[in-house]
Amino acid sequence: MTKKQKLKAFFKWTASIVILFITTVLVINMDVFDEALLPEVEAMLALKPTAFEANNAYIGLFALSGPIDKEYQQQKIKFKNKLNSKITNTGYDFLTLDEYNELVKSPTGQSTWYKNQPTCSERTENNCFTQIVTHLKSTPIKDADTLKMLDRYQQLIQSEYYQEAIDYSFVGKLPNMSQPMTLNRLYLTHNYLTLPTDQFLPLFATNHKFWRTVLKDSHFLISKMVASAAIRFHYQFITAVINQQILTEQQFIQIERILSPLSSEETSLAHAFYIEHRNSLLNFKLNDLSDDQSSDMSSMAFNLAYQPNASMNLIYLNSTKPSMAMSQLTSKDFFKLMQQISNGAVDKQFDCCIDKTSDYSRFSPSILYNLSGKTFLQYLSGAYHAYNKRFHDLNGMHQLVMLRLELARQNDQNISQIVKQSKYRNTYTDEAFKYDPKNNEILFNCLEETANCALKI
Repeated sequence: MTKKQKLKAFFKWTASIVILFITTVLVINMDVFDEALLPEVEAMLALKPTAFEANNAYIGLFALSGPIDKEYQQQKIKFKNKLNSKITNTGYDFLTLDEYNELVKSPTGQSTWYKNQPTCSERTENNCFTQIVTHLKSTPIKDADTLKMLDRYQQLIQSEYYQEAIDYSFVGKLPNMSQPMTLNRLYLTHNYLTLPTDQFLPLFATNHKFWRTVLKDSHFLISKMVASAAIRFHYQFITAVINQQILTEQQFIQIERILSPLSSEETSLAHAFYIEHRNSLLNFKLNDLSDDQSSDMSSMAFNLAYQPNASMNLIYLNSTKPSMAMSQLTSKDFFKLMQQISNGAVDKQFDCCIDKTSDYSRFSPSILYNLSGKTFLQYLSGAYHAYNKRFHDLNGMHQLVMLRLELARQNDQNISQIVKQSKYRNTYTDEAFKYDPKNNEILFNCLEETANCALKI
């Protein structure tokens, strides 16, 4: 056989392999071979939005961004009516960016009240409250717009309940959560600087109850993160109150009641993962994923190797279910899991949740079935443990602030002994918290690497 004949034979062989490959992909990904939906997936997709009420704090969060020259309750009614209209007309309960912008636009322009407000990170800085105090002492709140926003915020935290939307789209708009974060800091600090303890503690109680409600009843991850940050600020706030003021026993009791232990509903992200993944499943159901491809050719290739039902089942079994199970672990069990991860020996059940490359990255004949769905699973398989770390740390911070309260009741005497003997202990190890006399802090090692888990004495 001549060199030319060999080359021609090679190209024929290569072409036949390519044709066989494409034919196999096309055949095994025909609609007739798609799976039946799992009952659990059918239940997720069956969730339907319900009408909103104006006294829902979720509506109140949207209304914070309404024109500042308009009455707050009117803004809440506008957002409520628009969202309920969307539910009636489309079956979905989220606003597009254009719809949101139309509701918040003002003939006089947007207020810039927030631009000069102090910022800090409650999660990484244990002096966040001190920074806000320093700023407000040098720059007291006097401008009309900020005072109006504080009044709106006071109305917001008196809302009767919190119920978020069920649906979310990549083109949707959630409430601007940076505003309530800023107002949470300003509201507490302003009251602390201008009111006696007996007057600002009840206001703190209302504010804390509001954010605990958001923490418990929200299911968007961003809402959970913001609520956890707000509560961390509360722990810094109440620590400063304990450190800087002489409190009566009745006030100690009042603070202890306000800072009730965090429930499993508040610290678990299971429902948040459930709803977040539900919306990913809806994208599969609507076949929206192919619309994000870079060209018509890539969109066509995506659809040729795509099985909608099989993709939804795959996501539920390999991402939704294990991430929910991880979120329901106790702090002690979660800590043990993190130790296993650091040692490279993790239960296969949680492979999807720890930045670990899925077995789908390794070639086998079965990967050709629903190849597009398996590829997209990689985008959902991520560091879910990082989110859980934050909430287990928050649980530890609650115990730490209760220890601070116990020390203050003993006039900060015999600190080392009280810390060792206290019932308030490290939630990961059940050991006593650490006491650093040099920096005058009580602390524990956060699981979240960038966080700060210390309180000043």
